[in-house]
Amino acid sequence: MTRLPTVSSSSSSAKIYDAIGGHESIKDQIVEDKALSERVKWSGHRLVVADGMQVVSTRMYTTFGAMWEGWTKNIYLGLRGHPSLLLLGAFGATLALIAALFLPVWPLLGASWLLDGGGWMAGLVILEALIVWGYLVLIRAAVARGMQISGWYAFTTPLGAGIFAAMMLTSAWKVISGQGVSWRGRKYHTKM
Repeated sequence: MTRLPTVSSSSSSAKIYDAIGGHESIKDQIVEDKALSERVKWSGHRLVVADGMQVVSTRMYTTFGAMWEGWTKNIYLGLRGHPSLLLLGAFGATLALIAALFLPVWPLLGASWLLDGGGWMAGLVILEALIVWGYLVLIRAAVARGMQISGWYAFTTPLGAGIFAAMMLTSAWKVISGQGVSWRGRKYHTKM
């Protein structure tokens, strides 16, 4: 449980829903599930976030275009306009992209050094790089399997990290510039 208003999910209690004014109270919000959850918390009620993977399954988006539209609509608004969180998230995604692209090359650089007479130090660089890269791939594969996704998707991390960083920055641009976000064919101009 958290008391942070920015960390919340939705509540299904009809009594609480009615007490906070239902969807009518958040009709101008783009990220309505988050807004509804915040209203529940701000009115003094508690939320429980539970893993329902064993009960229900869903596919949020079925095309890349729909995913891009949905995430660029949600990310910056979900951060409530906190530039520091945007920068931190974009930096983290970019760092993940760079690390995922560079770590597999590191052993090759070590091998080149080894062939050039680098001795045991070059061998150590190769071993270190393989251990770090292997560990990261295993962690990412475990997360994917926990989400009932093939562990092989761990190898797409560089692509995913790059796309996510681009989504974060695009989302911020759409809101800050006044361009507005689009959702299901409609354009929304938001105020932070």
